Amino acid sequence: SELLYISKAVVSTQSTGAHLYLSELLYISYLITLLKLPRKSLSNKKTNFPNTPSVVIDSIYKKFTSQGQLDGKIRTAMSDKQRNKLIAHILALSLIVDKFCVRFEELCKDTGVKSRILADTYRSMGCAVNKLKVDKEKGQLVAVMKLPVKLPPVVLRKGGKKRE
Repeated sequence: SELLYISKAVVSTQSTGAHLYLSELLYISYLITLLKLPRKSLSNKKTNFPNTPSVVIDSIYKKFTSQGQLDGKIRTAMSDKQRNKLIAHILALSLIVDKFCVRFEELCKDTGVKSRILADTYRSMGCAVNKLKVDKEKGQLVAVMKLPVKLPPVVLRKGGKKRE
């Protein structure tokens, strides 16, 4: 299936001559493929990623899945924490590719993740999420990362027991 976000980004890189981002787009497509896999088919590395170097597949699986043994067979699984980490990596790469301003409607469709979850993840990464007010694109959500990132201040507790 065609990924909308990737195909639009490839078209824009062709027009601007920014071929540097093609490898990042390819990596994003691998991550989205992993995210969309049904839990039962995670173990089929080779069939899930045809024509992909095994080094890349192994690296992705090492970062975002865990393996265990059940009934004498090695099982591959993805916990909710690993899934959230995978989503955060996809969003971080999308910020780099789109020069820190992402319209993420296509990413919602491609990943199958609700826009609220993507918006919350972008916010946790330091982005401002707003709706566009331009007539043609009215209502689309946009994540913008202002650099340098300003993180919320750390609140120190007053009083209470000290931890040892």
